[in-house]
Amino acid sequence: MADTVRRDPDVALRRSLLAPGWGQIYNGDAYKLPFVWSGLAAFGGLAIYNEREYRRMQRVVRFAEFPERYPEHADDAAEYQPFIAAGRTAPLIDLRDSFRRSRDLSVVRLGLWYALTAVDAYVSAHLSDFDADPDFRFTLAPTPDALHLNVVYRF
Repeated sequence: MADTVRRDPDVALRRSLLAPGWGQIYNGDAYKLPFVWSGLAAFGGLAIYNEREYRRMQRVVRFAEFPERYPEHADDAAEYQPFIAAGRTAPLIDLRDSFRRSRDLSVVRLGLWYALTAVDAYVSAHLSDFDADPDFRFTLAPTPDALHLNVVYRF
């Protein structure tokens, strides 16, 4: 038998905003937790990775432009020595900016995923007492000639 307990959508939304996944647990949808946390971990991990790489490339660019002022960044710049020796800092600046854009997009994606999980909890709570009428049947069946739509309602 289906769970037809009425859930309060506002409570589900608040819980989901306080702790991602709490709204899903409140609604009885604990099977969604791996998806909630995987998305948060993936987008959070991407944001952290891109932030680290952005900071590293910032040190490389500083060393490339002012090696005498930033000698402590020589280790970070070692793999980019051919660009630095040739005086080509534009590709390094482009790479740094690329990591910054990727970081910013990852943070936006993280925020959108967080909001999506809250909306999911809210909508799921609204639908918690929804019951499909067993007398109504909708089928869509392909045949070699065409696509057949069959709608049946028994009185």
